[in-house]
Amino acid sequence: MFKFKKAAKDKEIDKHLRLAAEFENYKKRQEREQGRFKKFTIKSIVEEFLPVIDDLEKAAKVTKDASTKEGIEMILQKFKSALSKFNVSSFRSLGKKFNPNYHQAIHLQIGDSHEEDTVVVVINEGYMVGDVLLRPAEVVVSQRRTR
Repeated sequence: MFKFKKAAKDKEIDKHLRLAAEFENYKKRQEREQGRFKKFTIKSIVEEFLPVIDDLEKAAKVTKDASTKEGIEMILQKFKSALSKFNVSSFRSLGKKFNPNYHQAIHLQIGDSHEEDTVVVVINEGYMVGDVLLRPAEVVVSQRRTR
């Protein structure tokens, strides 16, 4: 009788331990899914605003009036500050080696003034959400003149 009770007790303990382990695995899966969903949501929303940021940056570059330029730059700074709260940031491309994982070459600049495959002009900045690429930078890449 004693062996039977011990076996039943061990079986119940094993059952509870397995149930606890399954629940822990479930919680971890849910946390991962929530993280993915959050990144997807942020990505979807931010992608809609990137063309607005691009236009503001272009407007700041071509505006001649100093106070208008300053106002546009202030708006841009506020926009980028708000995005950084969601772990969204632009990355530096100018002067870097062309990387197809982070850059989209829009045009080649042929000449001898830059090292081969170097980003010489950034048309639109690239953006990341954490360590995930949101949008590649649109760039002009140098290429050596062939003789």
